[in-house]
Amino acid sequence: MVVQWGDEQRKPWDVGFRELVEGEPLMGFLILAGALQMEPGEWLPAVSDAVPEVLRYVEDGRAPERSRVLYIVEMVARAARVATVDERWPAVWGEAVQRLIALLDDSAEAVRRAAGLALAEAPEPEIVLDALLDRFSREEADSVRAGLVVAIGEVGGESVLPWLAERTNEAALAVAAWVSIARIGGEVPVDRFVDALCGDPAPYDGLHGIDSSSDLLEWAVEPLTPESQTEVLIALTANPAFSTAVRTVAGELATDRPLTAEALVPVFGRLLETSERGWAAARLGDLAPASAGYADRLFALIDDAGPAEKLGKFVVAEVRDMALWALLKLRDRRAVAPQLALCTERMRAERPFIGSGWLPSPPGEVPILRDLFGHAPEFADEVLPWVLDLLPDCDAMVVLQVTRLLTDWGPVAAPAVPQLAPALGSEDPRAVEWCADALRVIGVADGQVLDALAEATHRRELPWAARSAAATAFAVLGGDQAAADELLAEGLARGEGATVERLAALGPAAAHHVPALRAFDCSRPADEVAVARALARLTGDAAEAVPVLLGVLAEMKPKQAYETEGAAVRGLLELGPLPAATAPLLRRILATDERLTLWGDVPRERAFRRDVARLLANCG
Repeated sequence: MVVQWGDEQRKPWDVGFRELVEGEPLMGFLILAGALQMEPGEWLPAVSDAVPEVLRYVEDGRAPERSRVLYIVEMVARAARVATVDERWPAVWGEAVQRLIALLDDSAEAVRRAAGLALAEAPEPEIVLDALLDRFSREEADSVRAGLVVAIGEVGGESVLPWLAERTNEAALAVAAWVSIARIGGEVPVDRFVDALCGDPAPYDGLHGIDSSSDLLEWAVEPLTPESQTEVLIALTANPAFSTAVRTVAGELATDRPLTAEALVPVFGRLLETSERGWAAARLGDLAPASAGYADRLFALIDDAGPAEKLGKFVVAEVRDMALWALLKLRDRRAVAPQLALCTERMRAERPFIGSGWLPSPPGEVPILRDLFGHAPEFADEVLPWVLDLLPDCDAMVVLQVTRLLTDWGPVAAPAVPQLAPALGSEDPRAVEWCADALRVIGVADGQVLDALAEATHRRELPWAARSAAATAFAVLGGDQAAADELLAEGLARGEGATVERLAALGPAAAHHVPALRAFDCSRPADEVAVARALARLTGDAAEAVPVLLGVLAEMKPKQAYETEGAAVRGLLELGPLPAATAPLLRRILATDERLTLWGDVPRERAFRRDVARLLANCG
């Protein structure tokens, strides 16, 4: 990666260093830190030249941002532990150690602490440990002493456990000491650890970027076992000052470690008694059915109109929203009538769709019809009458939400068919398209529905998307396929993405489109997956699709799975047993308990893992 610097193209490291020395120190620091994190293979060969210059900058007592810039040396040393650097590095680091030791006596507290932390990252035990202990014996500032405790624990390991144990009796240092003991593998009593965390956090401001109680708690519990983490978080919920910190840390742990997320259910349950109850309810919904034990407490919150955290770009939820959401995820029928009443209340108040949550909902935003009920067709007897009352003369966005819900329910939504048919005559082409697709998936039609689909197919004023949806539904439900063939052939020629799904719905009856489907532009991985799945449906042969879908999974970056990878897994599940040689790839995907995806969505994460596990069980 290069960036433009005047008339030159230079590496980010070079640009950042020039800005640091000659221009804006803070900007230089940010550029350098970004380059270190993003391009280790690019910048490590340069550190032999850069580290001495960075240290020279820090040694100038007049230079601004000295302690922050010194963090660059800490990052370099940390990376050098595990990376291959040029042959000059040992000599450079040997000189850097002596200069960092000298900086332990700097007049600025922040520089003294940063120097100690940098020394800890690439330790020279014979030299560094003695220097750190010596500085500690002379140090008076609690913030520096806390940093030195961390550094001494990193360098000394088990040899300093007795020394660290003595520090746990000093209020200002107890958290640092317990964290260091936990990192080394020593025993950390939860009650004393919690007492330490409830003390004065001031000595930890700025340590490893800590600038809030949430940051401090996250850093402190990271080395603990999952069981101890849960115990600590539960104990801290008794302290109102820690509610937000517990919420933040527990949420990150649940997202980053989905395999152990259910262990945090008691933490979220305790948070139902705090100001974070709305957020906690949402998390309990994510972790259903493991959260079933809190159903009654959630039900007690369905009249709570207190504001919950803003969970999405547009919608500010109320506590009752989150409680009802969780109960519906638990398939608790007590939530159905209150939820429908709440939806009615909001619509009658003419609150804008964008403000009341009726637009398509990104992950984490207040749920809407599909999110509320799409997973639970057993509620159709109560929900369908309410939903069908929405259809006559309603806004297109409501039609979208209704049809998405009915599509999720499939044949269970058959009672809605008579109300969907008139919507095919809408002047809004989007409503026509969505209703036609829903009718196709529901799979139930009578003469009136077929006539309405045929009429929509031949309405020349409608765009291709609406007409092709109507023609495909007409063919799938028993009508003639000629119009669908014509429109879908046109879509293939134009590269219309919706064509692939509609051809797949026709199945073997559309086999004559296979040559054109193979020629479809698959410049995006998502299109490649869709075409592979469609070809398998049209030909009845999985041989062509399996290598394509496995190829998408093979190219999946570590711990990163998006919708394309999820679609590939679902496609493979449709194709029957896989070769035994596929097993190692699937095991590699499941090999970590850390978050596999960047969705930030616990339910989708769990569904992806479950589908991959099913594939693994299906390997021959």
